[in-house]
Amino acid sequence: MSVDYTYSPPTIIIQPKSEWHYRNMRDLASKHIPLLSGNGPQRTPIRLSVPPKSDRPMFLSVQILTANREPHPSKVIVPVKTQVKTSDRRHDNNLDCLDFSQCSETDLFNPVTRIIYSLITPEEHAVGQKDIRVYMFNLYQSQTITKELIETQQLHMCQLAFTLCYQDNGRYQPISESSFSSWIEEKRTVQSRSSPSMCSDTTSQSVPYPMMYVGQGSPDNTKENEIGFLIIPFPRSSS
Repeated sequence: MSVDYTYSPPTIIIQPKSEWHYRNMRDLASKHIPLLSGNGPQRTPIRLSVPPKSDRPMFLSVQILTANREPHPSKVIVPVKTQVKTSDRRHDNNLDCLDFSQCSETDLFNPVTRIIYSLITPEEHAVGQKDIRVYMFNLYQSQTITKELIETQQLHMCQLAFTLCYQDNGRYQPISESSFSSWIEEKRTVQSRSSPSMCSDTTSQSVPYPMMYVGQGSPDNTKENEIGFLIIPFPRSSS
C-alpha cells in the first residue's frame, strides 16, 4: 500500500566519498577517527537539502544499510563527539560503552536500531541545507559477525539512508521517503572487491522504518518500553 508523504525525499547535495578506511571502536576510543567525509577536498561534509521550517520540529534520520538495503550488522554510525567510556573498553560489541555526554543535544542515537535522529535547526531550515557529521566504525568479528557473513553479504559495502521525520507522541514518524547515498566501500591494504550489482541506483523508495519511543512516561528509562525499544537518554556532564 502506497503512503502519501508530506515532503519529497531530501536531496543529497554532496555524496559521501566512495572509499572509507577501516576503523573500529578502539579508534573511536583513542580519538583517531575522522568524520565520514563527503566528496571534495579534505573535511568536506556530506550535505543534504532540507525544506523550509514548519510549525513542528523536524528531524533528519541517518541509517547505515547493507548491499541489500537492510540494517547493517557490522557497521555503526554515531554523532560527532561520541566517546568511549575509559572504564569500559571491551571487545564484545556492546554499545553501552559509548559516551554521548559531549554530543550536541540535537543529535540523538537509538542504540537498538542504530539510527541517528538529528534536529534540523532554524538556521539549517533558512539556508535549506544540513551537513551530516558522523563517525563510522566496524564492530569486531564475533560468533554472529563472522568472516563468512562478511563475504556472503558483502558487508564491506554500505550505503546511507536519509529520511525526514516528525516526533509524534514520543515516536519518530517518517514524513518523506528515504534518499539513498552512493555506495561506500571499505578499504584495507588488500585489493578491493567489486561493488554489488544489486540495488545500484540511489533513487528514493520506501523502506521499513523503525520507530523509537522517547516519551517520558516510563518510570525507568533504562528498561524496554511497550514497543520493545531500549531507551538510553544521553548523559550530560555535571555542572
